[in-house]
Amino acid sequence: MADRNQPLSEGHELDTQDDIDVNTELTAETLGSFLRDRYPDREAGDPEGVADIVGELVAHNYESLHDVSKMLARNVEALRTHEETNPPGGKPGARFNQVGAVRISLAAEVPDYYTQPQARQEPLNDTVVHGKELEDAGDLAGAEAAYREADSTGVDASLAISRVCIECGDREAMRIAFDKAIERGHVTAIFNTGVILQERGNIDAAEVAYRAADAAGDICASCNLGILLEENGDFVEAEAAYRRADDAGDGDAACCLGMMLEDRWDLDGAQGAFQRAAERGHATGALRLGTLLQDRGDRAGAEAAYQRAEALGDENGALNLGALLQREGDLAEAAVALRRADAFGNADGSYALGLVLYQSGDREGAGVAFQRALERGHSKAAGAATELQQVGAAQDAEASHREADAAGDGEGSFRLGELLESRADLNEAEAAYRRADERGHGAGAWRLGVLLARRGEVEQAQAAYRRADERGDASGALNVGVFLQKSGESRGALEAYARSEEWGNVDAACSIGLLLEDLGEVAGAESAYRRGDANGSAVAAYHLALLLEERKDGDAAEAAYRRADERGFDRAAFNLGIVLCNRNDLVGAEQAFRRADERGHAGGANNLGVMLLQRGDHEAAHAAFRRASERGYPVPPELL
Repeated sequence: MADRNQPLSEGHELDTQDDIDVNTELTAETLGSFLRDRYPDREAGDPEGVADIVGELVAHNYESLHDVSKMLARNVEALRTHEETNPPGGKPGARFNQVGAVRISLAAEVPDYYTQPQARQEPLNDTVVHGKELEDAGDLAGAEAAYREADSTGVDASLAISRVCIECGDREAMRIAFDKAIERGHVTAIFNTGVILQERGNIDAAEVAYRAADAAGDICASCNLGILLEENGDFVEAEAAYRRADDAGDGDAACCLGMMLEDRWDLDGAQGAFQRAAERGHATGALRLGTLLQDRGDRAGAEAAYQRAEALGDENGALNLGALLQREGDLAEAAVALRRADAFGNADGSYALGLVLYQSGDREGAGVAFQRALERGHSKAAGAATELQQVGAAQDAEASHREADAAGDGEGSFRLGELLESRADLNEAEAAYRRADERGHGAGAWRLGVLLARRGEVEQAQAAYRRADERGDASGALNVGVFLQKSGESRGALEAYARSEEWGNVDAACSIGLLLEDLGEVAGAESAYRRGDANGSAVAAYHLALLLEERKDGDAAEAAYRRADERGFDRAAFNLGIVLCNRNDLVGAEQAFRRADERGHAGGANNLGVMLLQRGDHEAAHAAFRRASERGYPVPPELL
């Protein structure tokens, strides 16, 4: 249920907008060059000022230019706010120079910054310099020895030692080095090291770094440790890590905890966690809260949560709100919300807006929205735009078909009959099909037969099907086969089905398979089902699955059910749900039963109700049971 690949929010990952190496040394020269690139529209500070700020940064454990870059990225909004409320010289619109921008950003991260004495940068210890030279040359053992020698003389080389231990893969030495670095106040640096290690795929070392920073009280490290542990399947420790960060007020951790609890159907716990995340300004938390509340029948709560998610910058808040309003029948307000999602550039928003506008009768507006969705890569937009064009062209098509019909063209008569039948004008449709049949049109004769059969005029329908069959119509041949099979003429039926299959009817092979299975020819039946399945027949795939399941070939049967389900067959979705239930895949089973229910399957609605009831969603469960009962399923009265 939860997406475990969600990006970490600001403060939980490193900015990737620059390519500054984590090992780039922080000096007056490197910082001055960096600030000129980062703040080209600000006045440069004097060299002494740059040297001063380097000393202050080092005193606050910013070890490299990469650390400084990340600190500045985290505090863009703090700098902007400070500059608006306290401009230099008290002059509105005035801006701090490059060094001032760094100092304001640093102060945002160091609460007592202005009351602490600041220090100038001290020259690097010669032993540390020698260690770095050895490290760069690949002599890790020599580098470690040099760093440890410097550390033993009072020079803080703990981060350098940990870096070498990481490269050597010595977890225990790494942990000890991290602990010493944290004792000396390098908690943020250890956390950032963990992020870099995780990004580089060194998961073991990243875990050590996160655990060290977590133990030192870094809530970002607690959350990232939880994500890492959950990805590795350690759910107990992951939850504990999330709860530590959540208890400390972290929005990311609350959201991650909510998704974990939702996965195991602890919906009350998940709702509380998502609520805390939303209150802390976490957009995804607000969005997930809305979805959960909507599923639990709290429309007002869901609307408020979606609005909050949108206000926090998540365009899906507007999209979900629009979808909720559309389902409730409030098309005007749905369009308002979806226009906001569309304005974000959201392809789903454009497509959903098109559907609502079309439903409201605004064909022109719908067409424009579908076109935007198409330009933004929405998979269904092309079909919707085409369908809209077809609807718009229906009147022209009718005039054209009537003209062809009046001129004695059988195809024109048939097309006119189809159009009239789609409008439920069955008398006029039958008359048009009769004209098509009289003009030798195979499909016209077949459709005439269908209408006659619905009226109970079986002999006349059978005669129409035979005329269609004689003219090479695949559907006509199929229906001839059905009549012959009912009459006990199995060989004649097989021959008719074979003609239908040859002429392109994808379901004819399934009819062959069913008849052969009735005749005890199982091998021939399987072969026919496989042909139909290969040609895209949902019903053939379904009957192949039944045959394979009877043979105890469970994996192949499940795969065939899935193909039939993907092609929209309700019974296949229902049977697939049973298969998934039997192997305890409850999430997949519920989704399958829901698809069967949406396609009108009574058993699917009943089983969906059972699963919803088991996880405490009583309102949705009773609604599903009512649908099952309306479709003829024997549901106990107390469940309705």
